[in-house]
Amino acid sequence: MLKSISVGDCMVRHPLTFRADTDLLLAIEQLLAHRVAAAPVVDEHGQLLGLLCEGDCLRGILAATYHDAVGGSVANYMSTAVETVSAQADLSEATERFVRGGHHHFPVLENGRLVGLVSRHEVLLGLKAFAQHAPRGPGKG
Repeated sequence: MLKSISVGDCMVRHPLTFRADTDLLLAIEQLLAHRVAAAPVVDEHGQLLGLLCEGDCLRGILAATYHDAVGGSVANYMSTAVETVSAQADLSEATERFVRGGHHHFPVLENGRLVGLVSRHEVLLGLKAFAQHAPRGPGKG
């Protein structure tokens, strides 16, 4: 079942993104407004530089309390060692990587450029949609 669904089938296309020089407080505001837990950080050519997630934001806020300085740029807090996945990868591969690696999001790349973002949430939505449209076998319906 999972091998018949690709990451591209359930990823978020055109996700919220940030530039490295985006102010952290503005980024937090945008994450909250869009109701997302993470966003890729890209350069002006769409090349992935990192990923900013809620944990990174919390680290930034905590650092601010220690140094009495609120804010700073996304570049100071984003994760740069980011695992990615291809849009052509089957959902079983992504699911296995989510489970084994403890990841919550994977930027989706094609030819080195960001084309989407997939999270555990999108995987579950993809599985639900597939299950609702999957033909039922004999005696299953």
